[in-house]
Amino acid sequence: MEREAGTERAGTSSLMRRMRYRKDIAISGANAKVYDRQGRRYRQAEFRELAEQLAKWIPEDASILEVASGSGYLAIELHRLGRTHLIGTDISQDQVDIAAANAREAGVPIEFSVASVLDIPRPEGSFDFVLCFAAFKNFSDPAAALMEMRRILAPGGQVIIGDMYSDIPDQAIEEYLDGQNIRGLNRIVLRVIFRFLRKGAYSHAELDRLISGAGFSSHEMTAEGIAFLLRLTK
Repeated sequence: MEREAGTERAGTSSLMRRMRYRKDIAISGANAKVYDRQGRRYRQAEFRELAEQLAKWIPEDASILEVASGSGYLAIELHRLGRTHLIGTDISQDQVDIAAANAREAGVPIEFSVASVLDIPRPEGSFDFVLCFAAFKNFSDPAAALMEMRRILAPGGQVIIGDMYSDIPDQAIEEYLDGQNIRGLNRIVLRVIFRFLRKGAYSHAELDRLISGAGFSSHEMTAEGIAFLLRLTK
C-alpha cells in the first residue's frame, strides 16, 4: 500500500524521514533528559505565550488531550490558565515520567500516560480539543495520526497542530535563536539540531495533501518564523 505524503520510502530522503519510516520517533533515555533541560532553560516564555494563545480558543470547561506531550510544560501552562480538563500522552515512558515530575513540581494535577498517536485508548468523541506541538514530523504515518485524532474529537471539536515546516530558510532559524537569546555553544548545537529537524519536517505542499485526505470539515493554517499553526475542525 502506498504511504501518504511525507513518508517517503526508506533510503530516498533525509535521515529523520528514514528513522520514522516504520515507527514513530520517541525521545527517551538521555535524550529525554536533554530535551527537558533545553525546554526548562530556553522555552518557558514560549510555552507561556503559546498557552495564552490557545486559551483564547479553548474554553475553560473544554476537554483537552495533548498528544506527544513531551516534558509537559505546555500542559502545565494551560492548566495554570484554567484549562484543567486536560490529559497528556506520549509514546516515551521516559517523557511521561519527566512530565509527571514537572507537573508535581509545578503543583498541578495533570495525568500523563504512555500511548501512541496511532492508537489512542479513548472512545470516539472523547475530547473537544486535541493538541500536538513540535511532534507531528515524528509520526511514522501522519495520515493515520490525523484520522485517529479526528476519531476521538467530539463533533465540532478541533485538532491544533504546531511544528516546523521544511520550507523555512536558514535566516528564520537564526532569528528564532536570537529571539530565545541563545548564544555560544548552545546556539551552535541547536542550529545543527534545527537544520536536521527541518529536513524531516513537512513542506506546505505535503501538509496540504495530508489535510485534504483527513476528513475534517474545515481547516486554517498560518505560518510564522520556523513553524506552522494548523487548526482542523471536525
